Parts: sequence; structure tokens; C-alpha cells
Amino acid sequence: MSPAACHRAALREQTIAALRAHFAAHPPADAERVLLFGSLARGDFDGASDADILVIGETWPNDAPGAVLDRGVDVLHWTPAQWAKALADRHPFALEIARDGVELWRAAP
Repeated sequence: MSPAACHRAALREQTIAALRAHFAAHPPADAERVLLFGSLARGDFDGASDADILVIGETWPNDAPGAVLDRGVDVLHWTPAQWAKALADRHPFALEIARDGVELWRAAP
């Protein structure tokens, strides 16, 4: 692996760890899961890439993790019913998130 690829992999892991720590300390109310998706999740991000986060829950999350990262954060919210329907309908965007997404947080059963 090239030095640049090693640096990118380390930065990805640091970002995921910071986001997991944030959501462990500040779990989103009424949420079931939080997923990182997009270029950071896949590992093909660059310096201008933001963190794309999907919160699956009944209400809009009240605490975006932008302050813990040195990059922008885009938060997408879907209810559990919307997520289930998108997967059942084989919506390409939902399938991409399900395939490439990194789980950052999950509510206790």
C-alpha cells in the first residue's frame, strides 16, 4: 500500500472512531441506527469530502457531530418505515448505503 493510501486508511479509521465515540456519548433520541455512507465509508474520499451520515429514527436528530470532525457533515434522516420501504423497493441509494455503509451506532435492543 502506498504512503498516501496508508494515510487515507488511517484518516478513515480515525474519523469512524471519532464519530462512534460521539454517538456513544450523545445517542440520537428516538433513533435505531446511525450509518456513515458515501466516500468516507468507502474509503475513496479526498480532502474536500464531507461526512455523510444517515440517522434512522422517528425524529430528526438534534445533535450533529460536526464539531468532532475537521470536515463538513451532511445528516440525512429516514424513519425506520422509510428505510424498510426503500430496502424492500430495492431503491439504489438505500442499497448503496446498506452495502457500503459503516455502522456508527445502534440502539440497544
